[in-house]
Amino acid sequence: TDGEKKSFVVRALPISGGTPPRVSALDRISLRFYEDCLRDAYHVRRACEDRHRFTDELNRWKRVERQAGKNLRGTSPASVIRSLQQQDLIERIVNGDIILWKSPGDGAKRSQRSRLKEVARRVRESRGELEKNKRGIEVLEVTFGLGKDDVVRAGTDLGCAVAVRNASAVAVEVTINDESARRRGLTVSGISEHTVLEAGCTIKFCASYVPKCEGIMRCIVSFNFQCLQQSFSPFAIVRYISVRCGDPMDHDLLRPTSPFKKKIKIEKGAFLNPVLV
Repeated sequence: TDGEKKSFVVRALPISGGTPPRVSALDRISLRFYEDCLRDAYHVRRACEDRHRFTDELNRWKRVERQAGKNLRGTSPASVIRSLQQQDLIERIVNGDIILWKSPGDGAKRSQRSRLKEVARRVRESRGELEKNKRGIEVLEVTFGLGKDDVVRAGTDLGCAVAVRNASAVAVEVTINDESARRRGLTVSGISEHTVLEAGCTIKFCASYVPKCEGIMRCIVSFNFQCLQQSFSPFAIVRYISVRCGDPMDHDLLRPTSPFKKKIKIEKGAFLNPVLV
């Protein structure tokens, strides 16, 4: 009235006698995991921007819950991530392995694009630090002799020998965490549960994998080292493994024929290359 504008907020009220929205068992378990491990643990949540780290944290939590007698059937990492997305706790998944968490006030402060760029940078730096050889221990890459853009057909038997070398002056005990890899069909053999690597020695293990369907298999293998003389604290060296499965001829056909060039923004009414007359 009198030219004055008023705004109203319309809220949906529950219908009398209606039933509240059904919450699945998966949603309850996913939310409990988030509240137990991630909600108040800022540094853990930031580390779990890397999907591999998220999977390790989830598996650790599930082991504790199962020891307490909890039923966690049907709670694969992919299912939990999908559930957290539906509950508006994950904003976006990038390339299948980078998680953008939903934080209060983020949308008002910065654009999603700038936050994604920052998260991708942190994940790259974190992976680089985890993969770095350290304290005289060297672990070779697990590549199966494939290049970055190589494609293999389904059913191809892949295998490679990988060496772990101790160039330090002390003996170390080696254990391997390959739970994530085994879930994807990659097996590691040749190293017992607790192997002692003497100073100046090298041991070898064998990694094998047979792709069963088209797509990209990504997994992680962690080599954990503990000094027997307590000269330094325990540490880990991680190897990220990726195998692309498909038809090599189709991949070559779809490969870009020229490098990507960013589109040049042209101001309205202007020409990119004006002709002088």
